[in-house]
Amino acid sequence: MQQHNYDIKYETLSPEHEFYKESYILLEGAIIEVLSRLDIIRKYKAAQKCKDPIEHCKARIKSASSMKEKLKRKKFACYSG
Repeated sequence: MQQHNYDIKYETLSPEHEFYKESYILLEGAIIEVLSRLDIIRKYKAAQKCKDPIEHCKARIKSASSMKEKLKRKKFACYSG
């Protein structure tokens, strides 16, 4: 029986991954879902020869430090990092 040697490297988590924990993946998925639906709307309107209803769209996940500041400013508890 041949033994496999897997070289697994553990990367240091970014501050955002550490702050949002498992929710980070959900946030990324939500962004992908919303952008996908907006793209469908744009294609549908283009097929109807209508004006593009969406001028532009940007998406991001708020940085950990910025989110911590906002939570503090809004007087919400911050349980991470």
